[in-house]
Amino acid sequence: MKTSVVIPAYNSEQTILTAINSTRRQSRPPEEIIVVDDGSTDRTSGLVGREQLLWEKSYELSQPALRIIHMGRNCGVSAARNAGIKAATGELLVFLDSDDELHPDAIRLAEGIMEKEESDWCACSVKRVLEDQVEIKTAGRPPVNMKTTILRADPFRVPFFRKAALLQVGMYDASLRSREDWS
Repeated sequence: MKTSVVIPAYNSEQTILTAINSTRRQSRPPEEIIVVDDGSTDRTSGLVGREQLLWEKSYELSQPALRIIHMGRNCGVSAARNAGIKAATGELLVFLDSDDELHPDAIRLAEGIMEKEESDWCACSVKRVLEDQVEIKTAGRPPVNMKTTILRADPFRVPFFRKAALLQVGMYDASLRSREDWS
């Protein structure tokens, strides 16, 4: 299954490279990483662009492709996620916040769960690191009727979705600028 990681980013210069690098360290790496710069006014875009050039010059075929999409102005995380959905070529989409990291086995484990459960989505725990504070949340079992609750996930979980299912339910509500995953 081809996997795309979508990372919406707004003024994320302190954390964006850590988020990107956590996707590179996957035991089952994604085929592409898409950073959606949501109108950042800091160095987020420049840092991602520099990282993209470094990856292209390294000629490592095993690395996932790194792409950046520029929103032009700050439209909110829902609009940024929707831009990532449209641009993604993967069948499985992973939404990683720019201040979070994926566990090294996250993609491999999520793919296995989704195949076993014949599910359109799952949510995995995230380790959130803010300055010197570390917070760990665990994921519960997804609800039985996933189609009606596909976008409802604990905000401290990394959601994994089949792209076809997101397109079927209409993606994220772009009018929501926060708590978009509770719509």
